[in-house]
Amino acid sequence: MLAKEDAFFWEFQARAHDLHGLSFDDWDYLFAMRHHRVPTRLLDWTESFGVALYFAVKSGAGTATNRPCIWVLNPYGLNEESEWGRDLVAPRYLGWDEKEQTFYTYGDLLVEQLIDWEWPVAIYPMQRMSRMRAQRSWFTIHGTDSRPIEKIAPKCVLRIDFDGQSEEETRDLLDLLGFDRFSIFTDLDSLADSVTSKNIEGVNKRPRVGCQSTAS
Repeated sequence: MLAKEDAFFWEFQARAHDLHGLSFDDWDYLFAMRHHRVPTRLLDWTESFGVALYFAVKSGAGTATNRPCIWVLNPYGLNEESEWGRDLVAPRYLGWDEKEQTFYTYGDLLVEQLIDWEWPVAIYPMQRMSRMRAQRSWFTIHGTDSRPIEKIAPKCVLRIDFDGQSEEETRDLLDLLGFDRFSIFTDLDSLADSVTSKNIEGVNKRPRVGCQSTAS
């Protein structure tokens, strides 16, 4: 996939009409690509445990033979073990050229083949898209080492697996807390899915729960 990385990037940027006219730079287009499932060197993460639970048990990621799981990342530890130091990195600094005293864009890095860091880096993006804000979204970006993070830095990640009972209990908890597709993706298709599920599929599934507080 990395051999086609520049083709993915430039075509998506050219044809993403809904994003044209926004104050997007190359990094923002890369983040949009990842959120819309175009192959990239990014992995997306969330700081919201509820969002992580949703993707684990309600996004269809698990199968009968492959139980859902959550990966927990220590981004500071990851960066501390790399050349970037302990803090998260603003994406533009990945393109900083000390000799030229200039910031190269992500497109520049692709064209000039300047992606020369080895380890994945935890970055601190501007959350310009509503989907990123809803999902409390952050990223890691791989460098020249394409192995999974758990192979590169096993001390910085933890995998939590679900069994059948905990998966069903988590689904119930998410329903109770109001985590549905619309709260995660915030578009009209997701709203339609949420309304349909709530009023048709969920009618006989379980009684509606109400919360009330009283003061004496």
